[in-house]
Amino acid sequence: MDGGAGVLEIIEERTGTGSHILNSLLAVKEWYSIFKNPTLANAIMDRVIHHAFRFELERDSMRKNKNRVGLPDGLP
Repeated sequence: MDGGAGVLEIIEERTGTGSHILNSLLAVKEWYSIFKNPTLANAIMDRVIHHAFRFELERDSMRKNKNRVGLPDGLP
């Protein structure tokens, strides 16, 4: 098992009764690549994307900015 069955179980249990908040560094089109079973991936994606509000941020990482606001000089 690749762990996807557990994810599907949690999502199915909450679908229609509660909210999900998912955060990923991967683009949605890359989510399929993390599941070994394509049928399981389709089931999960169907439930996650159906009625979803998606916010996709397209911006460089703030970690790359050495002059981040609020950090003393010399901190990474």
